[in-house]
Amino acid sequence: MRILLVDDDEHLAQTLTSCLVSQHYAVDIAMDGESAWNYTQATVYDLILLDVNLPKLDGVRLCQRLRQSRYNGPILLLTAKGDSSDKVMGLDAGADDYLVKPCTIEELSARIRALLRRQHSSAPLLLEWGDLSLDPAACEVTYQGQLLNLSPKEYGLLELFLRNPQRVFSSSIILDHLWGIDAPGEETVRTHIKRLRRKLKSAGGIDVIDTVYGMGYRLKPSEEPPATAIDPSAANQARAAVLSLWEQFKPPILERLISLSQAVADLKVGRLSDELRQTATRDAHKLAGSLGMFGFPEGSRLSQAIEDWFHTPAEIEGLEELQSLVTALHQELQHPPQSSDGELLTSLVEESTEIPASTDVERVPDLLPAPPTQPKSQKTQAPDLARSPQVKVLVVDDDPLILKTLQQFLPRWGICPVTLSQPSQLWDVLERECPDLLILDVDMPHTNGIELCQVIRNESDWNGLPILFLTAHRDPDMILQLYSAGADDYVAKPFTEPEVVTRIFNRLERHRLLRNLAEIDTLTGLVNQQRSTQDINRYLSCLQHEHQPLCIAVIDIDHFKQVNYQHGHAVGDIVLKRLAAALLQTFRGGEIVARWGGDEFLVGMYGIQKGQARERLNQVLQSVHQAGGIQVTFSAGIAEAPADGLDLQQLYWVADVALQQAKIAGYNHIFLAQ
Repeated sequence: MRILLVDDDEHLAQTLTSCLVSQHYAVDIAMDGESAWNYTQATVYDLILLDVNLPKLDGVRLCQRLRQSRYNGPILLLTAKGDSSDKVMGLDAGADDYLVKPCTIEELSARIRALLRRQHSSAPLLLEWGDLSLDPAACEVTYQGQLLNLSPKEYGLLELFLRNPQRVFSSSIILDHLWGIDAPGEETVRTHIKRLRRKLKSAGGIDVIDTVYGMGYRLKPSEEPPATAIDPSAANQARAAVLSLWEQFKPPILERLISLSQAVADLKVGRLSDELRQTATRDAHKLAGSLGMFGFPEGSRLSQAIEDWFHTPAEIEGLEELQSLVTALHQELQHPPQSSDGELLTSLVEESTEIPASTDVERVPDLLPAPPTQPKSQKTQAPDLARSPQVKVLVVDDDPLILKTLQQFLPRWGICPVTLSQPSQLWDVLERECPDLLILDVDMPHTNGIELCQVIRNESDWNGLPILFLTAHRDPDMILQLYSAGADDYVAKPFTEPEVVTRIFNRLERHRLLRNLAEIDTLTGLVNQQRSTQDINRYLSCLQHEHQPLCIAVIDIDHFKQVNYQHGHAVGDIVLKRLAAALLQTFRGGEIVARWGGDEFLVGMYGIQKGQARERLNQVLQSVHQAGGIQVTFSAGIAEAPADGLDLQQLYWVADVALQQAKIAGYNHIFLAQ
């Protein structure tokens, strides 16, 4: 079970965390209300333990915001305020319980257990599966009365499954529940599952945890039929999906046998060229990575063996081995594909584009269709920095089958795939599309994904982009190279749809949290100077192609120091947030709205001129009259590119000069750069 602890007392937070971890909870710590809000947007928590007096956003208002955003988990307020009015305020804000400091760890633990039981009201006090019993109050697990010695993570795994007996948990979701923000790799989950199974088996119990191929793990129901029994409707859907993919991609897949067959023929006469060897090696590598996705696991194994042969060839002496491998691969592809349970999919298989079984492997090239043509490149456009609810993923892979497969299933999950088969075009596409995540292959012509990953990590504009590798390489040395180059994760080919989608969302969630902590101003919710500088520079890089203006407005609240001095910093914060909200309300079409520092804001407006920019800022000026009970005005200066400069530093300087002129003129003015 995962808990978010929100308290600005670092010593108390660490003490509580140690106690909660000892009770098998996974705990994240936030030191202020805004950071806690960012955590809840990136991760689902089973319970939130919340102090009331917090910096930036107090606990009561945070509780209200969480309930307004439909967070339904239990919230326990923990505070030194013990008056009845304080308790009523907290409970009315949406808290489930209220505990007054100082309190004992025993009482706090009991309150947490009670809230979690209430959340799982259908669950008994003891979680049981056959002869297996888990007691959450005592944190003990027994089998037939025998106490089991489980590690905290093994206990957490078992409790997670027992509390959610009908749910399938992917490795990434398990990581989110049982580990903190800096979770380890998914191999850790497999290791803990294996250890838990071993301990249960050694105690005389049968396997409690069921592996759902391509999706994750679940609790095996005590009345479950044998493992081979599968829901007929689900099985039919899976089979139909496999067959649909195979019939769609069968011709180009079979086409890759051309180079393999030709290599065998050339080896027989002793004239295999380096070019053909490289082509055959590349095609075998692609077949190894793709055939398993289409229901041919044995085809992937044979293709991998062929690729290995070309990497360490025995020339004529090993020709018989190579020919037998290629022939076996050819024969394998004469059979229908298999579902994930190994059953042949014969009922829906069509006969089109099938190679006759009697055809010799050397005659395959004459029977295959021409390769598909590549799509034309698109015109470069200015980046649209408006955040869309749809995730955009850039996929770089020279295998058109991989690209088409991802294009087919990613949109079903709200993911927009942008595919690229030519790595040389990467930078242009990055600037144009501004993806949320990048997927790379390792082996590509003229370069490889590892080199690209290293270069991207050295680029200031893109070094934070999440990078996921799809690769047929599985050896530990290669995986180490991927992570050393800066990869966030990898998926081995052949891959499954749920696995890729889960990895993508897992990386995006973690990236969003880290990005918010690094790039979002926690008081106003606007992007900060670092992030807005990157976005504006992307716009500036497109000016020479698009011939559109870009306006930069520098905004400063009038007499802001006097506001803080006379009314206090709390009122000053209200003024800052009021202006930020007004700017966001007016500029919602992809403009850049940033808190530049202190009481200074910056707005970037693409495609409009200075006069139009002043009209829009005047709307903001009219809407921000009162904030926190005081009169609020601001002054601003506006510069326009390319007329006033071509880089951000120069534009900022020109706009700031106009801002100072607006102040000299008596404040509450918007001046254009001259």
